[in-house]
Amino acid sequence: MSQATARIMICGFCAREFEEDRAQTACGSCLLNGGCRWARCPHCGYENPESPRWMDRLATWVDRHAR
Repeated sequence: MSQATARIMICGFCAREFEEDRAQTACGSCLLNGGCRWARCPHCGYENPESPRWMDRLATWVDRHAR
């Protein structure tokens, strides 16, 4: 599996898709500054939790085997 492809996220508020690398960091003044796993939607500004990598791999596996 290639790591070159950007992960696609779906905003939990506006339901628009965006690439993970286009997401803004959620907060620069947070105590976790850079340590949290939240991403701000570039369309509406909603702060979305990043999905775990294992969940993305599971979704890929299900997509391949559902055919």
